[in-house]
Amino acid sequence: MKNLSILFLCRKNDRYSNLCKNFLSKNFKKVKIIESKRFPPKKLSLLKWKGDLILLFRCHIILKKDFLTKAKIACVNFHPSPPKYRGLGGINYAIYNGDKYFGCTAHLVTSAKIDSGKILDVKKFKLSNKSNLKKLLSKTHKNLYLQFKSIVPKLSSKQNISLLVKRSKKYKWSKVYNNKKKLDDFYRIREDEENLKNKIRATYLNNKYSPYYVINNKIKKIN
Repeated sequence: MKNLSILFLCRKNDRYSNLCKNFLSKNFKKVKIIESKRFPPKKLSLLKWKGDLILLFRCHIILKKDFLTKAKIACVNFHPSPPKYRGLGGINYAIYNGDKYFGCTAHLVTSAKIDSGKILDVKKFKLSNKSNLKKLLSKTHKNLYLQFKSIVPKLSSKQNISLLVKRSKKYKWSKVYNNKKKLDDFYRIREDEENLKNKIRATYLNNKYSPYYVINNKIKKIN
């Protein structure tokens, strides 16, 4: 297994991405790492890499289908939400909806369609009704890293991956996909907001990421 060739795409300056990098370097001999900031995403069209596994961890890069064929075994994404929440903002919606459980999902990537591939593993944990966005982000990213460490050693062959798919067949992706436009709109506080306290708890992180009003066509954030 140590001889597997891995391409690891992760987030730059991210604590748990760094822990994943350390895990891979200790357990595999051939690891190429590409880190990305939120904007702009790094282009991969010119990358000549070919190998066994492509692993995605909190990265902002969406891979084209022709690039996925560079991995002989599989491309696997570690999604920081349960299958109930495809796309962006799962943490925000879970807090606002009062979910009792949250989690993270490891799944195959076989097309450019986001969060739709066969599910390999779902790691669940309790969601306190007192959780705010900052606390749940931290807990989710920690569990995502633990899931990464648990699942990656099991990706050594297509046969092993088939077993993981079979064990996780009870999990299904939601038909609803949450994009950036929908999440940005969710952050907006309206005059008829039914649960202002809950909306703030689900969206406030810091001065940069916080809910907002629109007054006289001007955006005013809650600090």
